[in-house]
Amino acid sequence: MNQAIKDKAIATATAMRGNFEKSYQAGVKIAYGTDSGVSKHGDNAREAVLMVKAGMPAMEVIKAATVIWLN
Repeated sequence: MNQAIKDKAIATATAMRGNFEKSYQAGVKIAYGTDSGVSKHGDNAREAVLMVKAGMPAMEVIKAATVIWLN
């Protein structure tokens, strides 16, 4: 992978984390899941760790993955 692609991936991931943090702090309802048809099944479990690192308490991540339904 060339350096430009790596740099863009890092910048994008940083922006995504910042947007997640801002959204959570603003009270946006967060549901855990994916509609991705391109990633391997089970890999989205890694997202829970990222959500906690971005400031969402672990118990709220578990709730988002199991009991929160958005209508």
